[in-house]
Amino acid sequence: MNIIADRFLDDLIDRLKVWGLFIFLILVPIAFGNMESRPFQEKVFVMSVMTYVSLYFGSVWMTLFFFLNMGLFIWNGAELGASQVFNIFISCILFGISRVFFEQRSIAIITNAIKVLLVLNISWMIMQALSIDPINVGVTHTGAIKWGESFNNPLGLFALPAINGMFLSLTLPFLFIGGWLIPCLMLVPIFFAKSAASFMATAAMFLYGAFYIKMVTFRRRIFYWLIILATILGGIGAVWYDYKSDRLTGGSRFENWHLMFKMSLRQPLFGWGPDSFRNYTPHKNFLFLSDENYNPVFQEKVSKDLTRLSYYSADEGKRIVRFAGKVPEHLNEWAEAHNDYIEMFFQYGLAGMTLFGFFFYECFRRWRLSCDSEEVRILGGAIFCYFVFSITQFPFHLARIALFFPIFLGALFAKTDKDWDTFVKGGKLGV
Repeated sequence: MNIIADRFLDDLIDRLKVWGLFIFLILVPIAFGNMESRPFQEKVFVMSVMTYVSLYFGSVWMTLFFFLNMGLFIWNGAELGASQVFNIFISCILFGISRVFFEQRSIAIITNAIKVLLVLNISWMIMQALSIDPINVGVTHTGAIKWGESFNNPLGLFALPAINGMFLSLTLPFLFIGGWLIPCLMLVPIFFAKSAASFMATAAMFLYGAFYIKMVTFRRRIFYWLIILATILGGIGAVWYDYKSDRLTGGSRFENWHLMFKMSLRQPLFGWGPDSFRNYTPHKNFLFLSDENYNPVFQEKVSKDLTRLSYYSADEGKRIVRFAGKVPEHLNEWAEAHNDYIEMFFQYGLAGMTLFGFFFYECFRRWRLSCDSEEVRILGGAIFCYFVFSITQFPFHLARIALFFPIFLGALFAKTDKDWDTFVKGGKLGV
């Protein structure tokens, strides 16, 4: 069944390339709205080109996801979400370039670049711990600059603890090839990054590194279970430490996620559209806020100049008791959900989540077909990191950490294309 679906989708994209060009050549030249039509024609041209080019991304799931983005972008008036749609388009182009680049090349250039960046980053962390900050200045949890204060928070080159921690964890699959020493030493800077997402990814990467990169083998099965148990307990302990050191942040997520998911269910099939999470749209009149204690606050736009605030509780029966007469001292806006799965569901609905699921399934099938390759195992670990990060953070929303993903992904596809083509065209079963 998988093979039949793969062949059907490939044939569908080939047909769309022909019909898409035919429609593009006919409709785009005659698209105009009124006498002042130049801006409208330019927008139609750009959107049409991007949509047609998406047929050549090389992944049917990326193409369909871009179609969904463009459709929701138009639904919201073809204004809001332009930057997000463009960033997705550019990332898919970067994926395609990486795929071609690594077709006949090893991933040594990625590994070496990661190692150089890691040395620079740890050097910055050491200097920052000594209150010497070569480039950055201290920032709050929201990224606001704290001018005039002594700074000794080891954030590295990435300005925010969570992003720094994500990068440090992301290096582990590339470091395991050289042995166990450096990955174990990496636990020190990762600990000082103080990020639950990083701690979870680190635990996952030590398990992955042991069994899929270093290919550890034991005569007695008990040793496997001891490694798994030690890694899981270590990961849980690190996450618990992070929660205890910042209980306010850690304990606030559930109720805010509860509210975000609840509002996602108002538009469950296709979501509210790209970049709708932090903005009003023609169809969405609310924003997610929190007070000084991270209690969820729901803001509705009643009219052009009037908004209404209300506290929210996952236990509706306790909401009035908890917040009766309470006035927030100040409000913070949730620009991201700090959970990319919830945010994807909010913005793209079940359609987007389904495409994401099929895309992940293809990546897994490719990895499984070609996991005899050391490069495939390394890239698979790096990509897996992003899925772990996304549980409590937003790695796809910040260019300084998101930029690695399409390059890793393109390289993975390049290293698995041969086995994949043999599988799809040859009819091999069992995956």
